[in-house]
Amino acid sequence: MITDEERLASQILEDFEIKRTPVNVFEIARREKIKLCPTSAGLDFCGRLEFAHDLGRFLLFHPDTSDAEENPRIRFSVGHELGHYYIETHREHLIGGGNAHSSSAGFICDKKMELQADAFAAGLLIPERTLKSRMAMRRDGFLTLKELLRLAEECKASRESAAIRYVKYTEEKCIAVVSREETVLYAASSDDAERIKLLVKRGATVPSHSAAMRTQRGEIVENEIDGAEWVPWTRVRKLSEESISLGYGGLALTLLAYVET
Repeated sequence: MITDEERLASQILEDFEIKRTPVNVFEIARREKIKLCPTSAGLDFCGRLEFAHDLGRFLLFHPDTSDAEENPRIRFSVGHELGHYYIETHREHLIGGGNAHSSSAGFICDKKMELQADAFAAGLLIPERTLKSRMAMRRDGFLTLKELLRLAEECKASRESAAIRYVKYTEEKCIAVVSREETVLYAASSDDAERIKLLVKRGATVPSHSAAMRTQRGEIVENEIDGAEWVPWTRVRKLSEESISLGYGGLALTLLAYVET
């Protein structure tokens, strides 16, 4: 199901007549007269949007690196902050004097406003037309993790955002899981997966036999696993797993898909 935030992102792309990827999120900020403020604030800093009443404009802080405009994670963070700017209730909160705070982009934070901004960023960086065209290339319309990584590279988006964007869009019964060691940090299920209760909760334990526990940087680990390992409350017998280390923060990305038996 497409979220309101993703629809809003599509509208912004249409308004700016942006038809190619990768989408230049920095240029969107400049065209909106948002002041870009590169800053060095530590490894954990993602970004922050503030409204400067004395200047009458928004300030968008992002990590100061030489490759900022090409870096997928920084681009996602800037897209996230643009979400706070474009989502009306978020913008009104900031203009009205609401506390500005450093955002946690990347679907890990469970606060509603942060997840809404994440959904906007994913929709902005991975346009619907681009996602649909990739799915149309496959006879079954479903994408593998390898294909999603290629999509992320083409769009210069984070790999987890590409997987989550796909899961939220597809009719495949699948789940995207972001984990650290044996703990699930975030998981998103497709609508069809939710209908059969294929749901993995934040904070759940990653099965010891899962591919997610055997990931290596740069390599996709594939596996079939008993459905009871991930979703014991269902009658799902088998799930396919494709998992890869994200190479930062000890994170792993896993794509789970229902296997017809």
